[in-house]
Amino acid sequence: MKKLFLASTFLAISAMSAQAADLPRKSAPVYKPVVSVPSFVWTGFYAGINGGYLRQHVAGNIIGGRSTSGGIIGGTIGYNYQLQNNIVLGLEGDLGYVSNSRTSVLNAVPLVTGKVSNNYLGTVRARVGYSLGMFMPYITGGFAFQDTKLSYANSAFPLSNFSKSSNSAGYAVGGGVEAQIYQNFTAKVEYLYVDFGKQNYAGYGKVRLNDHVIRAGLNYKFNL
Repeated sequence: MKKLFLASTFLAISAMSAQAADLPRKSAPVYKPVVSVPSFVWTGFYAGINGGYLRQHVAGNIIGGRSTSGGIIGGTIGYNYQLQNNIVLGLEGDLGYVSNSRTSVLNAVPLVTGKVSNNYLGTVRARVGYSLGMFMPYITGGFAFQDTKLSYANSAFPLSNFSKSSNSAGYAVGGGVEAQIYQNFTAKVEYLYVDFGKQNYAGYGKVRLNDHVIRAGLNYKFNL
């Protein structure tokens, strides 16, 4: 009887073990890997367009103190290199068409008028920015050049009339912020102060020129 009981118990345990082996095993939960979206990298060549507002101040004994204002539109090319500490170093050049001129009466004398106008403004500047991923505030400074046409007319003394165009060189400093807007496209807003110092018009005196430029731009960054 005892042997029969032991045999039955052994068979029952064997059957339960076989059934347990046939049951599906619980697998460990599968965790999906976290996919990190890479931040925008500023390194690379870029090109684009820009446009905005320019105000020029002219001061001197020829034309008095006068300001002109108008629009500016042009193109931009440049290169950025992003360091590991998120500092972005760059070199940028731009050239824009300027539409501004002003004719004014000098010293409240109706017979004497002066006119100043510009056709273009260009700069070659270094940029230093700090990458915040998609955004980059920056400061900039460098070389600037533009043409300036100055006219003087005196109805009482026509022999003193003159009109002269000159190419002026100076410096530009400013700053702005640039941001990625879609894939390789970025947009920026910036301000530049441009100073051309005193320009000498032989026989007529010196004129001091400086510009204030506010503009926006759209750039495309080329893949490396």
